[in-house]
Amino acid sequence: DAQFSALASACPEILDENCLSKYYSKQALANGVDMFVVPDLQPLPSVIGLKSQTWHPELEDDTFLKFLQVGSLTSLGTASLARLSYLYLREGRRPAIVRLLAEVEKMRECPGISASDFAHETLAYLTLHMVHHCIVRTAWSCAEPFASFAKSFKHIVDPFLYRAYYSESLIRSEAARTGLVFPDLCQLPDVVATNRHKLPTY
Repeated sequence: DAQFSALASACPEILDENCLSKYYSKQALANGVDMFVVPDLQPLPSVIGLKSQTWHPELEDDTFLKFLQVGSLTSLGTASLARLSYLYLREGRRPAIVRLLAEVEKMRECPGISASDFAHETLAYLTLHMVHHCIVRTAWSCAEPFASFAKSFKHIVDPFLYRAYYSESLIRSEAARTGLVFPDLCQLPDVVATNRHKLPTY
């Protein structure tokens, strides 16, 4: 079934035979054969509280940065990481990495944000690398607004971009969240500087 295949691709955890054991003890599962029982290990993820990831297209770039700094953006994820990476890359790759990882570290301390994909060090590095790769490969001018960039490179704001390079088990590990781990599925594309490179190289 094509629809189930798409669901399994988006949520591979539903195929994990140990998925239930994260929420139910063996005794609770046994009691649930004839009736519904609530999880006794941890609550099931909330569908109502689930917020979609966005890069906040309704905001201009400068406004996005201001709102991020004051903590008024409630929906953050890899799409927002892509936008922040793009804006920081206007200063060069090294300063961009330093600033982006500092923002990730700050967000990790914020209630409600710490478990999001925004506060994830490996995803932050991966996202910045892929944004930089697109800029270099196409000689894109960072003076253009991020909205134009996102329209031209739609895959950059795909929340599942990482799946071409990382397994779920690795990207969801604590080591990946709090530090940089290298891909286990496919090597990241090289960022090769050319004479058309629009970014400072320092």
